Amino acid sequence: MFVEVLAFVQPSCPACHQLRGLLDQAAAHYAQCGSVLKYIDVSQQPLLADTFGVTQTPTIIGTKNWQPLTRMVGAENAQQRLAAFYAQLFQGAASCPVGAWRGDV
Repeated sequence: MFVEVLAFVQPSCPACHQLRGLLDQAAAHYAQCGSVLKYIDVSQQPLLADTFGVTQTPTIIGTKNWQPLTRMVGAENAQQRLAAFYAQLFQGAASCPVGAWRGDV
């Protein structure tokens, strides 16, 4: 199973900067499960953003085996929403040896 988290951001986005620390923590927590986090600057990669239907930043898209599975837009209640985002992304993944991330790591 290949899990990739795509974080669509832009330099002028305060919410993107706010979310980055939590997203980095969650990504580190799930790294041993094979999860990869990639930041994509929409001002540098507008076609990729269009391909994924990104209309605002931050937008976080979780893919499993290269198929979009879950999406989070905005940074409100980021800790709880990221925990739910990753829980959905790894639901039923017996190969993931870590417990659920709760934002406290």
